[in-house]
Amino acid sequence: MPSEKLYIGAWMDFRGVQQSEVVEKTELNPGYISQLYHWQKMNKQTGKMEAPNPTVAVVEVIAHAIGIETRALYSPPPATSAPVKVSRSTIGALQDIKVSAGGFAGDKKSKRAPRTK
Repeated sequence: MPSEKLYIGAWMDFRGVQQSEVVEKTELNPGYISQLYHWQKMNKQTGKMEAPNPTVAVVEVIAHAIGIETRALYSPPPATSAPVKVSRSTIGALQDIKVSAGGFAGDKKSKRAPRTK
């Protein structure tokens, strides 16, 4: 049984997969999927929240439902704010829509002159 943290909720969010989709694909209980998504469950004996302890088989089924390899769940998904290469034409297009204090660039209220090609 896995004893380390699994990043099920983070991977579901990263892949755009809803809890209801995982429930449908895995036929697991919605409450259990919610516990795994949030990575916490209520210990009925102590009344305290604790980490769930899914079986390897459950982890494999969930990974398949999310569309990733099982081992990926043991690490967080890649950061979505990673640096991206941007072409000069994209930068120019972004500058055209840049919001300035007076409104959108190119608006009559804007102090910046519209970009010409």
